[in-house]
Amino acid sequence: MQPLIATQQPRALNPWLFVPTLYFMQTVPNSVVNDVLPIILKDAHLTNVQITSMVSIVSLPWSLKLLWAPIVDALSTTRRWVLATQLAGAVTLAAIALGLFAHLPLGNWLTAALILLAVCSATYDIAADGLYIASLSAKQLKSLTGILTISARLAKFAISGGFVFVIGRLTPKDADPLPAWAWGLTALSALQILTSLWHTHALPHPPPHTAHTPADTPAWARLHHGLVDFFTQPALLGVLAFIALYRLGEAMLGAIIALFLKDTAAAGGLALPTDAVGAINGIAGVSGLLAGGLFGGWFLARLGIRRALWPMALCMHLPNILFVWAAYSHASELWMYPITFIEKLGYGFGFSGYMVVLMSRARLSKHSTAYYAVATSLGALVITAATAASGYLQQRFGYPGYFLLVCLLTVPGMATLFFVPTDEPATTATTAPPDPEL
Repeated sequence: MQPLIATQQPRALNPWLFVPTLYFMQTVPNSVVNDVLPIILKDAHLTNVQITSMVSIVSLPWSLKLLWAPIVDALSTTRRWVLATQLAGAVTLAAIALGLFAHLPLGNWLTAALILLAVCSATYDIAADGLYIASLSAKQLKSLTGILTISARLAKFAISGGFVFVIGRLTPKDADPLPAWAWGLTALSALQILTSLWHTHALPHPPPHTAHTPADTPAWARLHHGLVDFFTQPALLGVLAFIALYRLGEAMLGAIIALFLKDTAAAGGLALPTDAVGAINGIAGVSGLLAGGLFGGWFLARLGIRRALWPMALCMHLPNILFVWAAYSHASELWMYPITFIEKLGYGFGFSGYMVVLMSRARLSKHSTAYYAVATSLGALVITAATAASGYLQQRFGYPGYFLLVCLLTVPGMATLFFVPTDEPATTATTAPPDPEL
Protein backbone atom coordinates (compact mmCIF):
# COMPACT_ATOMS: atom_id res chain seq x y z
CA MET A 1 0.00 0.00 0.00
CA GLN A 2 1.28 3.45 -0.86
CA PRO A 3 2.16 5.92 1.92
CA LEU A 4 -0.61 8.35 2.74
CA ILE A 5 1.13 11.38 1.26
CA ALA A 6 3.27 9.68 -1.34
CA THR A 7 4.04 11.59 -4.54
CA GLN A 8 2.49 10.04 -7.63
CA GLN A 9 2.69 10.86 -11.29
CA PRO A 10 0.28 13.62 -12.38
CA ARG A 11 -2.98 12.31 -13.74
CA ALA A 12 -6.25 13.89 -14.78
CA LEU A 13 -9.17 13.07 -12.49
CA ASN A 14 -12.87 13.71 -12.61
CA PRO A 15 -13.52 16.65 -10.22
CA TRP A 16 -16.76 15.00 -9.09
CA LEU A 17 -14.60 12.35 -7.43
CA PHE A 18 -12.94 14.79 -5.03
CA VAL A 19 -14.64 18.21 -4.91
CA PRO A 20 -17.70 17.11 -2.86
CA THR A 21 -15.64 15.20 -0.28
CA LEU A 22 -12.96 17.91 -0.17
CA TYR A 23 -15.47 20.57 0.87
CA PHE A 24 -17.70 18.30 2.96
CA MET A 25 -14.70 17.51 5.15
CA GLN A 26 -13.71 21.18 5.25
CA THR A 27 -16.90 21.96 7.17
CA VAL A 28 -16.86 19.05 9.61
CA PRO A 29 -14.23 20.29 12.15
CA ASN A 30 -15.63 23.83 12.07
CA SER A 31 -19.10 22.51 12.83
CA VAL A 32 -17.72 20.31 15.62
CA VAL A 33 -16.23 23.36 17.33
CA ASN A 34 -19.02 25.87 16.74
CA ASP A 35 -22.12 23.65 16.83
CA VAL A 36 -21.24 20.54 18.83
CA LEU A 37 -18.67 21.75 21.37
CA PRO A 38 -21.08 24.11 23.20
CA ILE A 39 -23.53 21.24 23.69
CA ILE A 40 -20.81 18.90 24.95
CA LEU A 41 -19.59 21.51 27.41
CA LYS A 42 -23.15 22.23 28.53
CA ASP A 43 -23.64 18.51 29.17
CA ALA A 44 -20.43 18.68 31.23
CA HIS A 45 -22.08 21.41 33.34
CA LEU A 46 -19.71 24.24 32.44
CA THR A 47 -21.05 27.78 32.73
CA ASN A 48 -21.98 29.84 29.69
CA VAL A 49 -18.98 32.10 30.36
CA GLN A 50 -16.62 29.12 30.34
CA ILE A 51 -18.23 27.67 27.22
CA THR A 52 -18.17 30.83 25.11
CA SER A 53 -14.63 31.64 26.25
CA MET A 54 -13.37 28.21 25.16
CA VAL A 55 -15.21 28.33 21.84
CA SER A 56 -13.82 31.80 21.06
CA ILE A 57 -10.24 30.74 21.87
CA VAL A 58 -10.50 27.58 19.83
CA SER A 59 -11.98 29.48 16.85
CA LEU A 60 -9.00 31.84 16.56
CA PRO A 61 -6.99 29.70 14.07
CA TRP A 62 -9.74 30.05 11.46
CA SER A 63 -9.63 33.83 11.91
CA LEU A 64 -5.84 34.02 11.64
CA LYS A 65 -5.17 31.41 8.97
CA LEU A 66 -4.11 33.99 6.36
CA LEU A 67 -0.97 34.60 8.47
CA TRP A 68 0.42 31.13 7.75
CA ALA A 69 -1.11 30.69 4.29
CA PRO A 70 2.24 31.72 2.71
CA ILE A 71 3.98 28.95 4.65
CA VAL A 72 1.50 26.38 3.33
CA ASP A 73 2.08 27.70 -0.17
CA ALA A 74 5.86 27.63 0.12
CA LEU A 75 6.72 24.40 1.96
CA SER A 76 4.89 21.67 0.07
CA THR A 77 2.13 20.90 -2.41
CA THR A 78 -1.48 21.65 -1.59
CA ARG A 79 -2.28 17.97 -2.09
CA ARG A 80 0.16 16.87 0.59
CA TRP A 81 -1.12 19.53 2.98
CA VAL A 82 -4.71 18.35 2.48
CA LEU A 83 -3.82 14.73 3.22
CA ALA A 84 -1.52 15.50 6.15
CA THR A 85 -3.87 17.92 7.92
CA GLN A 86 -6.87 15.66 7.42
CA LEU A 87 -5.02 12.75 9.01
CA ALA A 88 -3.73 14.97 11.84
CA GLY A 89 -7.28 16.18 12.47
CA ALA A 90 -8.46 12.59 12.70
CA VAL A 91 -5.78 11.77 15.27
CA THR A 92 -6.73 14.86 17.28
CA LEU A 93 -10.41 13.92 17.32
CA ALA A 94 -9.46 10.43 18.51
CA ALA A 95 -7.31 11.94 21.28
CA ILE A 96 -10.22 14.13 22.44
CA ALA A 97 -12.50 11.09 22.48
CA LEU A 98 -9.92 9.17 24.51
CA GLY A 99 -9.78 12.02 27.04
CA LEU A 100 -13.56 11.92 27.42
CA PHE A 101 -13.50 8.12 27.82
CA ALA A 102 -10.85 8.53 30.53
CA HIS A 103 -13.00 11.14 32.33
CA LEU A 104 -10.17 13.68 32.33
CA PRO A 105 -11.28 16.99 33.89
CA LEU A 106 -12.30 19.33 31.08
CA GLY A 107 -9.80 22.14 30.98
CA ASN A 108 -6.42 22.96 29.50
CA TRP A 109 -5.90 19.60 27.77
CA LEU A 110 -9.22 19.89 25.93
CA THR A 111 -8.57 23.50 24.92
CA ALA A 112 -5.11 22.59 23.61
CA ALA A 113 -6.46 19.59 21.66
CA LEU A 114 -9.25 21.65 20.14
CA ILE A 115 -6.84 24.41 19.15
CA LEU A 116 -4.71 21.78 17.41
CA LEU A 117 -7.84 20.51 15.63
CA ALA A 118 -8.66 24.07 14.56
CA VAL A 119 -5.11 24.67 13.29
CA CYS A 120 -5.29 21.45 11.25
CA SER A 121 -8.70 22.43 9.90
CA ALA A 122 -7.67 26.00 9.05
CA THR A 123 -4.57 24.73 7.24
CA TYR A 124 -6.74 22.20 5.41
CA ASP A 125 -8.98 25.09 4.32
CA ILE A 126 -6.01 26.96 2.83
CA ALA A 127 -4.71 23.89 1.02
CA ALA A 128 -8.15 22.75 -0.18
CA ASP A 129 -8.89 26.14 -1.77
CA GLY A 130 -5.46 26.17 -3.38
CA LEU A 131 -5.85 22.61 -4.68
CA TYR A 132 -9.32 23.35 -6.03
CA ILE A 133 -8.23 26.48 -7.90
CA ALA A 134 -4.98 25.00 -9.23
CA SER A 135 -6.55 21.75 -10.45
CA LEU A 136 -9.57 22.98 -12.40
CA SER A 137 -10.16 25.07 -15.49
CA ALA A 138 -11.97 28.42 -15.31
CA LYS A 139 -15.11 26.76 -16.69
CA GLN A 140 -14.97 24.01 -14.08
CA LEU A 141 -14.41 26.53 -11.28
CA LYS A 142 -17.65 28.30 -12.20
CA SER A 143 -19.70 25.17 -12.81
CA LEU A 144 -18.70 23.48 -9.54
CA THR A 145 -19.14 26.46 -7.18
CA GLY A 146 -22.68 25.32 -6.35
CA ILE A 147 -21.36 21.86 -5.44
CA LEU A 148 -19.07 23.48 -2.87
CA THR A 149 -22.01 25.19 -1.22
CA ILE A 150 -24.16 22.06 -1.24
CA SER A 151 -21.31 19.96 0.19
CA ALA A 152 -20.76 22.44 2.99
CA ARG A 153 -24.48 22.57 3.83
CA LEU A 154 -24.70 18.78 3.85
CA ALA A 155 -21.81 18.66 6.31
CA LYS A 156 -23.50 21.29 8.46
CA PHE A 157 -26.71 19.25 8.39
CA ALA A 158 -24.85 16.03 9.17
CA ILE A 159 -22.90 17.41 12.15
CA SER A 160 -25.07 20.09 13.78
CA GLY A 161 -28.23 18.14 13.04
CA GLY A 162 -27.82 14.42 12.46
CA PHE A 163 -24.76 13.85 14.64
CA VAL A 164 -26.20 15.76 17.61
CA PHE A 165 -29.59 14.05 17.20
CA VAL A 166 -28.05 10.55 17.16
CA ILE A 167 -25.90 11.24 20.22
CA GLY A 168 -28.97 12.52 22.06
CA ARG A 169 -30.94 9.39 21.16
CA LEU A 170 -28.08 7.08 22.18
CA THR A 171 -27.67 8.69 25.61
CA PRO A 172 -29.90 7.02 28.24
CA LYS A 173 -32.02 9.39 30.28
CA ASP A 174 -30.26 10.65 33.42
CA ALA A 175 -27.00 8.97 32.29
CA ASP A 176 -23.64 10.69 31.83
CA PRO A 177 -23.69 11.91 28.19
CA LEU A 178 -19.91 12.29 27.82
CA PRO A 179 -19.23 8.63 26.87
CA ALA A 180 -21.75 8.94 24.04
CA TRP A 181 -19.99 12.09 22.83
CA ALA A 182 -16.68 10.22 23.01
CA TRP A 183 -18.03 7.43 20.80
CA GLY A 184 -19.38 10.03 18.41
CA LEU A 185 -16.04 11.79 18.11
CA THR A 186 -14.41 8.41 17.55
CA ALA A 187 -16.78 7.86 14.64
CA LEU A 188 -15.91 11.28 13.20
CA SER A 189 -12.22 10.44 13.51
CA ALA A 190 -12.82 7.23 11.56
CA LEU A 191 -14.71 9.22 8.91
CA GLN A 192 -11.73 11.55 8.57
CA ILE A 193 -9.37 8.60 8.13
CA LEU A 194 -11.59 6.89 5.55
CA THR A 195 -11.97 10.11 3.57
CA SER A 196 -8.23 10.70 3.75
CA LEU A 197 -7.64 7.22 2.29
CA TRP A 198 -10.11 8.02 -0.48
CA HIS A 199 -8.33 11.32 -1.15
CA THR A 200 -4.99 9.55 -1.63
CA HIS A 201 -6.50 8.10 -4.81
CA ALA A 202 -9.03 10.78 -5.78
CA LEU A 203 -7.11 14.04 -5.39
CA PRO A 204 -5.32 15.43 -8.46
CA HIS A 205 -1.64 16.37 -8.61
CA PRO A 206 -1.55 20.05 -9.62
CA PRO A 207 1.82 21.71 -10.24
CA PRO A 208 3.29 23.07 -6.98
CA HIS A 209 2.86 26.75 -6.14
CA THR A 210 0.09 27.47 -8.60
CA ALA A 211 -2.07 29.44 -6.29
CA HIS A 212 -4.57 32.25 -6.17
CA THR A 213 -2.54 34.76 -8.17
CA PRO A 214 0.21 34.40 -10.80
CA ALA A 215 2.79 31.77 -9.90
CA ASP A 216 5.73 34.15 -10.12
CA THR A 217 4.37 36.23 -7.21
CA PRO A 218 5.74 34.93 -3.85
CA ALA A 219 3.15 34.00 -1.25
CA TRP A 220 4.39 36.54 1.30
CA ALA A 221 4.19 39.24 -1.37
CA ARG A 222 0.57 38.33 -2.11
CA LEU A 223 -0.32 38.68 1.56
CA HIS A 224 1.52 42.00 1.73
CA HIS A 225 -0.27 43.28 -1.39
CA GLY A 226 -3.63 42.26 0.04
CA LEU A 227 -2.96 44.05 3.32
CA VAL A 228 -1.76 47.17 1.53
CA ASP A 229 -4.72 47.20 -0.85
CA PHE A 230 -7.19 46.73 1.99
CA PHE A 231 -5.81 49.33 4.39
CA THR A 232 -5.13 51.98 1.73
CA GLN A 233 -8.53 51.87 0.03
CA PRO A 234 -10.33 55.23 -0.01
CA ALA A 235 -13.44 53.87 1.74
CA LEU A 236 -11.50 52.11 4.51
CA LEU A 237 -13.51 53.40 7.48
CA GLY A 238 -16.84 52.52 5.90
CA VAL A 239 -15.66 49.03 4.98
CA LEU A 240 -14.17 48.43 8.44
CA ALA A 241 -17.39 49.57 10.12
CA PHE A 242 -19.41 47.28 7.86
CA ILE A 243 -17.19 44.28 8.61
CA ALA A 244 -17.21 44.97 12.36
CA LEU A 245 -20.89 45.77 12.87
CA TYR A 246 -23.07 44.34 10.11
CA ARG A 247 -23.07 40.82 11.60
CA LEU A 248 -22.43 41.76 15.24
CA GLY A 249 -25.98 41.22 16.49
CA GLU A 250 -26.33 37.96 14.61
CA ALA A 251 -22.95 36.78 15.92
CA MET A 252 -24.03 37.47 19.49
CA LEU A 253 -27.26 35.57 18.90
CA GLY A 254 -25.60 32.57 17.25
CA ALA A 255 -23.14 32.15 20.11
CA ILE A 256 -25.92 31.61 22.65
CA ILE A 257 -28.76 29.84 20.83
CA ALA A 258 -27.62 26.27 21.57
CA LEU A 259 -27.01 27.14 25.23
CA PHE A 260 -30.46 28.74 25.45
CA LEU A 261 -32.08 25.60 24.06
CA LYS A 262 -30.15 23.31 26.44
CA ASP A 263 -30.10 25.37 29.64
CA THR A 264 -32.40 24.56 32.54
CA ALA A 265 -35.72 26.32 33.05
CA ALA A 266 -34.40 27.68 36.34
CA ALA A 267 -31.59 29.41 34.41
CA GLY A 268 -34.04 30.79 31.85
CA GLY A 269 -33.40 28.21 29.15
CA LEU A 270 -35.82 25.86 27.41
CA ALA A 271 -34.35 22.62 28.87
CA LEU A 272 -34.63 20.74 25.56
CA PRO A 273 -33.00 17.31 25.25
CA THR A 274 -29.95 16.92 23.02
CA ASP A 275 -31.81 15.04 20.29
CA ALA A 276 -34.35 17.87 20.06
CA VAL A 277 -31.55 20.42 19.69
CA GLY A 278 -30.07 18.31 16.88
CA ALA A 279 -33.42 18.03 15.13
CA ILE A 280 -34.04 21.78 15.36
CA ASN A 281 -30.54 22.58 14.10
CA GLY A 282 -30.64 20.03 11.30
CA ILE A 283 -34.20 20.39 10.04
CA ALA A 284 -35.02 24.04 10.66
CA GLY A 285 -31.57 25.61 10.92
CA VAL A 286 -29.78 24.14 7.92
CA SER A 287 -32.83 24.27 5.64
CA GLY A 288 -33.30 27.93 6.56
CA LEU A 289 -29.65 28.69 5.80
CA LEU A 290 -29.80 26.90 2.46
CA ALA A 291 -33.06 28.55 1.40
CA GLY A 292 -31.84 31.97 2.53
CA GLY A 293 -28.56 31.62 0.65
CA LEU A 294 -30.28 30.52 -2.56
CA PHE A 295 -32.87 33.29 -2.35
CA GLY A 296 -30.15 35.83 -1.54
CA GLY A 297 -28.21 34.94 -4.67
CA TRP A 298 -31.32 35.28 -6.83
CA PHE A 299 -32.31 38.56 -5.15
CA LEU A 300 -28.87 40.09 -5.68
CA ALA A 301 -28.84 39.03 -9.32
CA ARG A 302 -32.21 40.71 -9.86
CA LEU A 303 -31.64 43.98 -8.02
CA GLY A 304 -27.89 44.50 -7.71
CA ILE A 305 -26.00 45.25 -4.49
CA ARG A 306 -27.14 48.83 -4.00
CA ARG A 307 -30.88 48.14 -4.19
CA ALA A 308 -30.77 44.72 -2.51
CA LEU A 309 -28.61 45.42 0.54
CA TRP A 310 -31.14 47.28 2.72
CA PRO A 311 -33.91 44.67 2.36
CA MET A 312 -31.37 41.93 2.98
CA ALA A 313 -30.08 43.62 6.13
CA LEU A 314 -33.61 44.07 7.48
CA CYS A 315 -34.46 40.42 6.83
CA MET A 316 -31.25 39.38 8.58
CA HIS A 317 -31.86 41.42 11.73
CA LEU A 318 -35.63 41.60 12.33
CA PRO A 319 -36.11 37.86 13.13
CA ASN A 320 -33.89 38.25 16.20
CA ILE A 321 -36.91 39.64 18.05
CA LEU A 322 -38.43 36.16 17.94
CA PHE A 323 -35.85 34.97 20.47
CA VAL A 324 -36.88 37.75 22.84
CA TRP A 325 -40.40 36.33 22.72
CA ALA A 326 -39.11 32.76 23.08
CA ALA A 327 -37.11 33.69 26.18
CA TYR A 328 -39.95 35.63 27.84
CA SER A 329 -42.62 33.04 27.06
CA HIS A 330 -40.44 29.93 27.55
CA ALA A 331 -41.44 28.71 24.10
CA SER A 332 -42.11 25.03 23.54
CA GLU A 333 -39.92 22.76 21.44
CA LEU A 334 -42.50 22.90 18.63
CA TRP A 335 -42.29 26.68 18.43
CA MET A 336 -38.51 26.59 18.07
CA TYR A 337 -38.74 24.94 14.64
CA PRO A 338 -40.40 27.91 12.88
CA ILE A 339 -38.45 30.43 14.96
CA THR A 340 -35.13 28.82 14.07
CA PHE A 341 -36.10 28.44 10.42
CA ILE A 342 -37.13 32.09 10.09
CA GLU A 343 -34.01 33.33 11.88
CA LYS A 344 -31.66 31.19 9.76
CA LEU A 345 -33.56 32.05 6.59
CA GLY A 346 -33.01 35.74 7.33
CA TYR A 347 -29.37 35.16 8.23
CA GLY A 348 -28.65 33.16 5.06
CA PHE A 349 -30.37 35.85 3.01
CA GLY A 350 -28.56 38.76 4.67
CA PHE A 351 -25.21 36.98 4.77
CA SER A 352 -25.29 36.72 0.97
CA GLY A 353 -25.32 40.52 0.84
CA TYR A 354 -22.38 40.72 3.25
CA MET A 355 -20.26 38.37 1.16
CA VAL A 356 -21.10 40.08 -2.12
CA VAL A 357 -20.16 43.49 -0.73
CA LEU A 358 -16.74 42.15 0.29
CA MET A 359 -16.28 40.42 -3.06
CA SER A 360 -17.24 43.56 -4.96
CA ARG A 361 -14.65 45.52 -3.00
CA ALA A 362 -12.07 42.79 -3.62
CA ARG A 363 -12.69 42.96 -7.35
CA LEU A 364 -11.57 46.58 -7.36
CA SER A 365 -8.13 45.41 -6.16
CA LYS A 366 -5.38 44.05 -8.40
CA HIS A 367 -4.83 41.41 -5.71
CA SER A 368 -8.46 40.47 -5.22
CA THR A 369 -7.98 37.07 -3.54
CA ALA A 370 -5.51 38.41 -0.97
CA TYR A 371 -7.76 41.42 -0.30
CA TYR A 372 -10.75 39.12 0.15
CA ALA A 373 -8.79 36.89 2.55
CA VAL A 374 -7.90 39.92 4.70
CA ALA A 375 -11.50 41.14 4.75
CA THR A 376 -13.01 37.77 5.67
CA SER A 377 -10.35 37.18 8.34
CA LEU A 378 -11.22 40.51 9.98
CA GLY A 379 -14.88 39.50 9.87
CA ALA A 380 -14.06 36.18 11.53
CA LEU A 381 -12.14 37.99 14.27
CA VAL A 382 -15.24 40.06 15.00
CA ILE A 383 -17.29 36.87 15.35
CA THR A 384 -14.66 35.44 17.69
CA ALA A 385 -14.73 38.57 19.86
CA ALA A 386 -18.54 38.55 19.94
CA THR A 387 -18.53 34.90 21.03
CA ALA A 388 -16.05 35.66 23.81
CA ALA A 389 -18.25 38.48 25.15
CA SER A 390 -21.56 36.68 24.77
CA GLY A 391 -21.28 34.44 27.84
CA TYR A 392 -20.50 37.34 30.16
CA LEU A 393 -23.35 39.45 28.78
CA GLN A 394 -25.85 36.60 28.97
CA GLN A 395 -24.87 35.93 32.57
CA ARG A 396 -25.27 39.63 33.35
CA PHE A 397 -28.66 40.21 31.71
CA GLY A 398 -30.27 36.75 31.59
CA TYR A 399 -31.66 35.29 28.38
CA PRO A 400 -34.53 37.79 27.80
CA GLY A 401 -32.32 40.82 28.47
CA TYR A 402 -29.51 39.37 26.39
CA PHE A 403 -31.74 38.83 23.36
CA LEU A 404 -33.02 42.40 23.71
CA LEU A 405 -29.40 43.55 23.70
CA VAL A 406 -28.81 41.51 20.54
CA CYS A 407 -31.66 43.38 18.85
CA LEU A 408 -30.17 46.73 19.88
CA LEU A 409 -26.77 45.71 18.51
CA THR A 410 -28.27 45.29 15.06
CA VAL A 411 -28.87 49.06 14.84
CA PRO A 412 -25.18 50.03 14.39
CA GLY A 413 -24.92 47.30 11.73
CA MET A 414 -27.79 48.84 9.81
CA ALA A 415 -26.20 52.29 10.14
CA THR A 416 -23.06 51.11 8.35
CA LEU A 417 -25.09 50.73 5.16
CA PHE A 418 -25.03 54.51 4.82
CA PHE A 419 -21.22 54.45 4.59
CA VAL A 420 -20.12 51.21 2.94
CA PRO A 421 -19.56 51.62 -0.82
CA THR A 422 -21.56 49.33 -3.05
CA ASP A 423 -19.67 49.70 -6.31
CA GLU A 424 -20.25 46.88 -8.76
CA PRO A 425 -17.22 46.57 -11.08
CA ALA A 426 -17.87 45.46 -14.61
CA THR A 427 -14.78 43.23 -14.71
CA THR A 428 -13.01 40.97 -12.29
CA ALA A 429 -9.21 40.82 -12.14
CA THR A 430 -9.02 37.64 -10.12
CA THR A 431 -11.80 35.52 -8.67
CA ALA A 432 -11.77 35.12 -4.90
CA PRO A 433 -11.68 31.52 -3.67
CA PRO A 434 -15.09 30.02 -2.94
CA ASP A 435 -16.20 30.48 0.64
CA PRO A 436 -18.77 27.96 1.91
CA GLU A 437 -19.18 29.73 5.25
CA LEU A 438 -22.63 30.49 6.59
